[in-house]
Amino acid sequence: MKIKALLLILCLPVFMFAQENTPAQLIYLQDGSQLKGQILATDSTTGTTRIRLSDLSEIEISSSLILLAQPLRAHYQITPRGRQILQKGPYSSIAFHTLSAKKSGEFETGTRWDVGGHFSAGYQFNPFLAVGGGFGLDANEYFFMPVFEELRGHLSGGKWQVFKSEPAPVGGRRYLPLSYSLQVGYNLPIEEVFADREFEKVKGGLLVYPSIGVLFPTRRGTMFQLDFGYKFQRYSKETSFDWWGTYSTEENFTLKSLAIRTGCIF
Repeated sequence: MKIKALLLILCLPVFMFAQENTPAQLIYLQDGSQLKGQILATDSTTGTTRIRLSDLSEIEISSSLILLAQPLRAHYQITPRGRQILQKGPYSSIAFHTLSAKKSGEFETGTRWDVGGHFSAGYQFNPFLAVGGGFGLDANEYFFMPVFEELRGHLSGGKWQVFKSEPAPVGGRRYLPLSYSLQVGYNLPIEEVFADREFEKVKGGLLVYPSIGVLFPTRRGTMFQLDFGYKFQRYSKETSFDWWGTYSTEENFTLKSLAIRTGCIF
């Protein structure tokens, strides 16, 4: 019961922020320019589309000029090359990482290579601070589902132009924002959720995962990430023996992993 309550609390930011949306749209044109507004109607007979811009004026353009329209849920900054960097609004993230884990316990030690991934969602309050939560899957000696709260942010260099309805500037120097993130949560052993083993039980423990890296922004607002971190995961294993009476031992383990992570934020 305590584990279920903890999972509910840790996952709350995902459910809160993943559903947020607004009717405004970012409309990409074939020539690379962008419009901020809302598509009102499309006339297939004349081949035109009517758009209401952010200043409440309305224009009508050829439908063939429109490349893509997507909901605009957030505020972005535009780099000199027209890449968009999220400054404020909801975000979601999918990432995968490799883990070079050093396992230390009372009776067992060793080094192993593992992989994992996670999904998270939250809200970016400003460039330096975003708060969210998520869950993932790590394939260590046992399968764990990390459930965590998350802090993240980025540092954007150079002079940025705040997004307006006019086209973004092109050319100029390319900037790669520095990023950081911190995940704190609980390792839930998957085996204990779906199976009840008689002689061995695995218990979860603390998760701490700090990382730093760089972001690769795109003109569509999606940002690809590459970062490096150090992942601490704790768990314990209780082993029972039924020789001439019941006997059990419990050993605590700490996984200290160098993590290389890649993914995208959208």
